[in-house]
Amino acid sequence: MADKLPSRPTLDIRDALNELLRRNDRTQDKEVGEMYLGSAIFIARLKRPQVLEGSWEDLDRTVDLFDLIDAHQRGDGSLPSRGSHRPGDRPNKSDSQF
Repeated sequence: MADKLPSRPTLDIRDALNELLRRNDRTQDKEVGEMYLGSAIFIARLKRPQVLEGSWEDLDRTVDLFDLIDAHQRGDGSLPSRGSHRPGDRPNKSDSQF
């Protein structure tokens, strides 16, 4: 079931709450996340967006999950090279450790 897009009145409520949050010293760094509007109750979950220092790469390729698990277990931290997966390397459900 697809999520419903918020209606214009809901967006207006979110915008008004965000404006009020910016005016208060204790809530300046927060914004409205999820909202619930019932027949007799209104709940707004606040979130605090953060910027994390770091870097990213666009690999423009798909990596097999089992190759990532193997690389993690080896502790080398490198991503597997393209085409490194061999069909016989993938564990079967019967011999899985999970």
